[in-house]
Amino acid sequence: MPGSRGGRRVGALLAWLALLALPGAGGAETRLQPTAEVGPDLRLVVRNTGDEAAHAVAPRLVYQHRTATGDGVTLDAGTLHEWRFPLPPPPGRGTFPATVRVDYADPSGRVGSVPLVVLVPAAGTGSSSIRASLEVGPLAGIANGKLVLDNASSHPVAGRVVFVLPGGMSTEPESLPAQVAPGGRTIVPVGIQGHGTVPPGAHRIYAVFEYAEGGEHVTIVAPAELAAIAGRGPRERPLLVGLGALGITFALLAVAWRRAARRV
Repeated sequence: MPGSRGGRRVGALLAWLALLALPGAGGAETRLQPTAEVGPDLRLVVRNTGDEAAHAVAPRLVYQHRTATGDGVTLDAGTLHEWRFPLPPPPGRGTFPATVRVDYADPSGRVGSVPLVVLVPAAGTGSSSIRASLEVGPLAGIANGKLVLDNASSHPVAGRVVFVLPGGMSTEPESLPAQVAPGGRTIVPVGIQGHGTVPPGAHRIYAVFEYAEGGEHVTIVAPAELAAIAGRGPRERPLLVGLGALGITFALLAVAWRRAARRV
């Protein structure tokens, strides 16, 4: 029947609009996965595990308050590239953090940054009495988490925590002091804010705890996977609703016009 065909057309259009409204529906992604090996230098390998090319892929290494930048390249889906950075010797006994941020741009021009934290050990470094674990909930605008520090030693430990996040995420403050009593536990809460440029899916984040123990500089790195839930900001929702309503209006008008034409 003509009316039922028109209703089916409207229903199909509504379903199509609903699919468009789903966050991330039908969208390809650029996703980078960095890994590193530490030796006389730092060997960094970045692989594009997404299904879109990554442009202007360039790593930035921060180590001992010095910054080194690698040349920018384009990584097609499924390809990788390697960079090498000379590492100066550690300034003393212990372990020291080297932080890498891999900057990139996807084909639509959206920029991003993927972090990686690795440890640079000095010769003769002992084991740490601190155990750390990072837990974080899903990111839907805001994510809440906590860093748990356990002290197995018989003396207190005092240091500082720094959170290393991907581009499009931030936390205030970025670092804060932390103390752990002998044989005790300390929980450091963290609230992570998303700024609308984080693609949906799993993202690696890090908590870095640095302290001094027995004349050594000790660094503890606690990684965690943060699940970013696709969503749209307040400014985008009215636009999406408006476009959906406009499309439905056009569909209903088209059905009414066809029915009027048949009557004539």
